[in-house]
Amino acid sequence: MRHIKALTKDHQGRLRDPITKHVSFRFEPGVIAALDAIKRRDGIPVSEQVRRAVDAWIALHARAVEDEVRAILLRNKRRRA
Repeated sequence: MRHIKALTKDHQGRLRDPITKHVSFRFEPGVIAALDAIKRRDGIPVSEQVRRAVDAWIALHARAVEDEVRAILLRNKRRRA
């Protein structure tokens, strides 16, 4: 059976992709200052800077977690079926 991906509303009524998950992080003041400086200098939003950093970190450690991620995705796929 084919699943149709539908948008859902978050707690503020905004439409969201159900695949993505909203998360919050706390950063030290020095990290926030550096992210803000990069935003002012290059115009790259803080959220994009964090996304790129996380993607790079995952790529660096991908071999260690690849099997675990694959297992999670398969388990989720089976639950939806």
